[in-house]
Amino acid sequence: GWLKVYAVDKEMSLATVVHACDTIDVGDYLETFVMPVVPKASTERIKPQRDNYGRILFGADFRRSFGKGDFFMVDRGSDHGVAPGDRFVIYRDKKQAENFLYDLGEAVAMEVQADTSTLQAIVSRDAFQAGDYVAIRK
Repeated sequence: GWLKVYAVDKEMSLATVVHACDTIDVGDYLETFVMPVVPKASTERIKPQRDNYGRILFGADFRRSFGKGDFFMVDRGSDHGVAPGDRFVIYRDKKQAENFLYDLGEAVAMEVQADTSTLQAIVSRDAFQAGDYVAIRK
């Protein structure tokens, strides 16, 4: 959530809740708001790595279905060579012998941890779902 602090002294501050994403409780930790740095997505059309597939895990509030503009987590991070701004292709296995993976769209890495990344869907030809495959363009 966001708070607007309007009075400060040595021992306490007064603030107004501007936006709450969840409850704000006694003992919660506050930190100064910093605008996130949105990585610039590469415009190069590099082929996706087909030997390094990851999977979509979940989104905010454990959502399991995503479309253009939505954020979701994948099981690939800096330990797998992912960096902010990297592009991904999203695939679904339709379990058809003649067509192993169906191209659903693309996403860009916004935040990267060691073993997970948060991606934002930028192209969506169909809804992405938890369990769908991701392949990085590197």
